[in-house]
Amino acid sequence: MKVKHLALAVTLALGTVNVAMANDTSSGIRGNVISPAGQVIPNAKVEIIHIPSGTRSSAVTNESGAFSSMGLRVGGPYKITITSDQGVKTYNNIYLSLDDTLRLTAQVESAQIERIAVTGSAIVTQSVGSNSYFGADDIANAPSFNRDLKDIVRNNPLAVLSSKDGELSVAGTNPRFNSISVDGIGQNDDFGLNANGYPTTRSPI
Repeated sequence: MKVKHLALAVTLALGTVNVAMANDTSSGIRGNVISPAGQVIPNAKVEIIHIPSGTRSSAVTNESGAFSSMGLRVGGPYKITITSDQGVKTYNNIYLSLDDTLRLTAQVESAQIERIAVTGSAIVTQSVGSNSYFGADDIANAPSFNRDLKDIVRNNPLAVLSSKDGELSVAGTNPRFNSISVDGIGQNDDFGLNANGYPTTRSPI
């Protein structure tokens, strides 16, 4: 019975040694983040990068401005970047020791904001060539026998309306080159079946 108890005690002791050894294979960083005025900064983002492997670890400061990141690789170099609404702070070439926790008090530096003012003259828009504008009053007062919008457009001196098939030519161009839209919706004869250039046999309005 005594031999069994002794064997059990030795086994438990070895297990404890293994756990202790496992805890000694990493390192960590603890710290506080304060403002340029010395006030604690909650919700600051802390990014820790192990440069050789690219491994990243992140933490956020609590209400007391404290953060903790454990289980980090031993050695380095590490790059630590702290970002907050009151400034930033960067540490380079940080090395961590085996089974040790680096204590860090980081005071962020106010970010310098570069202001760029752009000045210039407004774009001058002007129409080139002949054009006509027909408002609601023009449309209401213009005579139209078939309630066709071509009766309005023909008031432009460059618009020619064929009396045979109702084709509308502007500045001598082919009537198929016309583009008509109503409230942004195209009203053209895409199939080429109608001589009037409309998608139907009558005016879309």
